[in-house]
Amino acid sequence: MTDFVHVGRDGWLFLIGGSNEVLGLYQRSPAWWWRLRAWQRLIERRAARCEALGARFLQVIVPEKLTVMPDRCTRPLVDPSRSPGRRLARRMSSSPHMAALLDLTGPLAAAAQEDIYHRTDSHWNYRGALIGYDAICAALGARPEGDLLDRPFQDLELTLDLGSKLTSPAAEAVRVYTTTGRSRQSWVNEIIAAHREGRSRRPPTGGSHAVYRNEAADADPRRVLLFGDSCAHYDPFALTGMLAETFREIQFVWSARIDWRLLEQVRPDIVIGEIAERFLRRVPVDDYDHGAASRQRLAEMTAPG
Repeated sequence: MTDFVHVGRDGWLFLIGGSNEVLGLYQRSPAWWWRLRAWQRLIERRAARCEALGARFLQVIVPEKLTVMPDRCTRPLVDPSRSPGRRLARRMSSSPHMAALLDLTGPLAAAAQEDIYHRTDSHWNYRGALIGYDAICAALGARPEGDLLDRPFQDLELTLDLGSKLTSPAAEAVRVYTTTGRSRQSWVNEIIAAHREGRSRRPPTGGSHAVYRNEAADADPRRVLLFGDSCAHYDPFALTGMLAETFREIQFVWSARIDWRLLEQVRPDIVIGEIAERFLRRVPVDDYDHGAASRQRLAEMTAPG
């Protein structure tokens, strides 16, 4: 074990440190009580404001690997019942906006005997994202596509985020799917375009914006605006691409904060906030200016030197 990575059984690696102090997520403290209270109030405000704009809001939490499969560690590191996602779900259970939170711990833990996270990465894999997709569709009363495991794929040997942190880096066999069949990525902003065209020195993250359209006759007619992170992603190999196969339109914006001006422009039927559990450590302030953030990120990505 290092300060950053725990080397578990059978080559399973777990994020335990870093800027989000992952082991500290499971501690009970006055600071965490206030933080989860602030998250509850944020979700309630988001739900009420979306409702006033004619949209449904859903906050989705993607749990840490430690929360879902602690048995694959070499020794007990955390009490999964104390994960911030579970504690927040318990708080929201008595809220009038309880339906605005979807904690994916339950459905993922039920499938934890399968490989639903990458062994050497902090993210879920395609099968894990598929469980999240099914749960989101159920929460929104939408029909999931049943053949997403039959989509085209490539088998690659990759060194992923946790494997790269070891003294001797560990690679992993990864099956990368191209999810889209009924849908297509119809537009990306300049951040993503610059990366794809080789004009940037850094990969796009915050400020990325992609639009998918699904013209199938039986597509769910609702339009979705998704504010998320790398568990959703702008490329069609994870959650965003899966949702694009169900809904008429989905727009993905890489941000934990909501840009209400963008929402008023897009006028979606559904707004989803997706966040990895480790990022619950920080309560976002919804003062996001997507256009300004995109311009700043593009300047950083394409700066010489």
